[in-house]
Amino acid sequence: MRDRMGVALFSSRIAAGILGLFGVLGLLLSTIGTYGVIAHVVSRQTREIGIRMALGARPAGVLRGVLGNGARLVLTGTVTGIVMAIVVALVVRHLLYTPRPVDLVTFTVIPLVLIVVALFATAVPARRAARIDPVLALKSD
Repeated sequence: MRDRMGVALFSSRIAAGILGLFGVLGLLLSTIGTYGVIAHVVSRQTREIGIRMALGARPAGVLRGVLGNGARLVLTGTVTGIVMAIVVALVVRHLLYTPRPVDLVTFTVIPLVLIVVALFATAVPARRAARIDPVLALKSD
């Protein structure tokens, strides 16, 4: 019986594996995109960060500011994405096999994972900004 069920479910397992692979690829792409956006925003603020540090700002304050800006971007994108996903799920609910188009686990766990990954991707440019030498930052541009 186990062999027959294995053969019967083979195509479903392959499809689930491919969908899982696409999910991991999507997470990787969102991480790279978030890192790119945050790194670009921080690089545009190099002169401002240099002036702040020359005037006495502590690296911890710079780190907190860059992480705060990144967190605002991430949370804004997450809330917008959740709202849009709920709207789309409600619009296409007649195409779904399950009666509930909005799954609580999906709409809480996945955004939390994306927030953690995005904040981790924000931490690298934030640490780099906290290490900026004020003299070199003022000479840039």
